[in-house]
Amino acid sequence: MTGEIWGILEIQNRRLTGSSLSLLGAGMELSRKTGNPVAGVLMAETDEDWVSDLSQRGITKVYTSFHAAFKAFRPAVFSRTVAEASRKYSPSFLLFPDSLFGREVGARTAQALDAGLIANVATVAMVNSQVLFGKSNFGGKYWIQAEAQKLPVVLIFQSGSYPAPSPSASPEFAEVIPLDAASVPQWETLVEIKRTERKSVQLEEASIIVAGGRGLGSPDGFKLLQEFASILGGEIGASRAVVDLGWISYDHQVGQTGKTVRPKLYIACGISGAVQHRAGMQNAEVIVAINKDKNAPIFQIADYGIVGDLYQVVPALIEKIKQKGLVPKV
Repeated sequence: MTGEIWGILEIQNRRLTGSSLSLLGAGMELSRKTGNPVAGVLMAETDEDWVSDLSQRGITKVYTSFHAAFKAFRPAVFSRTVAEASRKYSPSFLLFPDSLFGREVGARTAQALDAGLIANVATVAMVNSQVLFGKSNFGGKYWIQAEAQKLPVVLIFQSGSYPAPSPSASPEFAEVIPLDAASVPQWETLVEIKRTERKSVQLEEASIIVAGGRGLGSPDGFKLLQEFASILGGEIGASRAVVDLGWISYDHQVGQTGKTVRPKLYIACGISGAVQHRAGMQNAEVIVAINKDKNAPIFQIADYGIVGDLYQVVPALIEKIKQKGLVPKV
C-alpha cells in the first residue's frame, strides 16, 4: 500500500466544512495505521487562501483544481476531476465526507474507477497487516468490519468519527499540484439553484450541543433549548422524531440518519435514546441526560442523568448559570 491517502474536501459558504475537517482526522489515523502519506484534494471556483488553512491542519500536500464549473454543485464535474486525477497519481484510499457532496461524488468516483466503496465508516483498525474499516448497521444493532479487496477504494466517513487535526505550531506551506481544469459535460445542464434563508448549522464543529426530542411536547420547546444553548455558546441538536414531526429542520438532526457529532458536552433534553440517535452522539466527551422516564435508554450512556421535568430542570440550570457565571470553558 504505497499510494497516498486522499481527503476530498468540501467547501460551503466559502469555508471548509466540519465534515471535511473530521475527514482529515480520519485520514491522519489511517496514515498512522498504514504509513501512507495524507494529501488533500480541493476543487473550488477560485484560488482562495485554502492551502494555508490546510497546512495548519497537518496537511503538507494539496492537489487543487480551480475552475468556474465548481461554483455550483455539479456532481459529474467533481467526480470526473477526482477520477482523472486518481488515474494520474494513483492514490490507494479516497476519503469523502458523509454529506450530500461526499455520497454523490464518492459513488460516482467509485463507479468511474471501478473501485470498491465502503460507506458510513466510523473506525480504522489494523489487524494482522489488514486494514479494517468499522461501521454500524441496522440502527447500531450490528458492528461490521470491512476490508478492501483491491485498491484504490472509496471510503465515506461518518462526520465526527475522528476529531479534526490540531493546527501545527510551525505549519509548512502546502505543495500545490494543479489538476487538469474541469469542464462541464455537454449532457449536464444546471437549470436553477435555490437557497434557503436560514443559518447554516455546523453541528460537527460544535463543542457544546443542546439537543431536544419528543419529550419537549411541542416545537415551542426549542425556544427554551435555544436560550439554554445560547448562554452556553452551543448549538441546537434534535432527534429524528422531532425532525420528522416538522418541529425543527433536518440540519439539526443527530443520529444514524442525521449527523454524527463529537462535542465536549452533549445535553439531551427529552430524548429517550433510541439506538439510532445514540449512534450519532455516543462519542461525546460528556453526556448529560434530562428525562422524566428513569428507565429511558439515554441514561445507559449518560455521564450525568437528571430524572425530572425538563421544563423545571432547564430553567433552573439557566438561572444558576446566569447567577454563578458557570459557562463551560471549551
